[in-house]
Amino acid sequence: MSQKKRIYLNLDSQRRELDSRLLFISECLRNNFEVVLSSKSNLIRNFNKLKTGVVVFKGFGPNHWKILKNGLKHNFKFCGWDEEAILFSHPIHITDDKIRIDKKVLDKIIYYFAWGNESKKIIEKAYPSYSKKFVNTGNPRIDVLKKKYHSYYKENSEKIRKRFGKNILFTTKFNRTNNLADRPWMKMMEERSVIDTKEKENHQFRTTQLQEKNFPFYLKLIETVSKKYDDYSIIIRPHPNENKNIYFELEKKFKNISVCIDHQSTNNYIYATDCLISSNCATLIESYLLEKPSINYLPIKDEDYEFLTSSILSKPVRSEKDVLDYLDKKIFNFEKKKFRGFKYCIKLLL
Repeated sequence: MSQKKRIYLNLDSQRRELDSRLLFISECLRNNFEVVLSSKSNLIRNFNKLKTGVVVFKGFGPNHWKILKNGLKHNFKFCGWDEEAILFSHPIHITDDKIRIDKKVLDKIIYYFAWGNESKKIIEKAYPSYSKKFVNTGNPRIDVLKKKYHSYYKENSEKIRKRFGKNILFTTKFNRTNNLADRPWMKMMEERSVIDTKEKENHQFRTTQLQEKNFPFYLKLIETVSKKYDDYSIIIRPHPNENKNIYFELEKKFKNISVCIDHQSTNNYIYATDCLISSNCATLIESYLLEKPSINYLPIKDEDYEFLTSSILSKPVRSEKDVLDYLDKKIFNFEKKKFRGFKYCIKLLL
């Protein structure tokens, strides 16, 4: 058996995670590690058959306790990052002990890799006794979008461009109000018994309300843009955890709308677009790093629960008229932002 140390990586969503995982794997191989890419279920079933190594988690919530407990029996070690901590509007978003960080899990891992300085400070404040485990490393999801890796997306984005021509990309993030279960989000949270304080209840309620109130406006904007700019392809890229039916109805209604739910990286679509339009979504950050213009459309505001980083790194717009005014220019110049807010984002993410 090889004497190289082994690392196990989890992959759940190919379209969201594969690029960054491949970059992480390449760095591991360069540093003489073996790497295995696996689902959580495969690891749980096979710890007793696998070479002992280090498992890199993509979260630390209660659902990770079972895999950690089984792995510890076979001398595996655990570390990782929170995949969803790229954006947060309130500390509870990344510190919630019922969803994001289970203290039992935190107690047993060797390291928690923070996205940036701000998130590290917030987590340390919430869990001061574990401060030595928190390390500010950045994250491969950001690293893979740096300028030196842009050529990685060139071939697939050219294929998208050849298929659709000039296009406007709508990336959606309404997984609370348009969820796969087609049920009220707050009801599901109550059933999972994850709301045990007023602070958590307020956070869940207001983030859900922000989506519920903006969703009808976002759908209307897709229709308006499709009608007015019928010389452009309108690509809708739904969030993986959303019900896609409402978008397929739009596809049937307008000949220039296409709903794309394939497994290739969303970054390929971003790199191929003329302009991205989203709402309080991480793709706005990805668009900035890929040097593509983007619009953050939030006609109904709740600034306490809007993601500051997404707004800083995109063009925040509150009205349909302002979106259309911007698109009317048909210049779509990417604007490098160098100002105080930009520096905040760099501290947060890089």
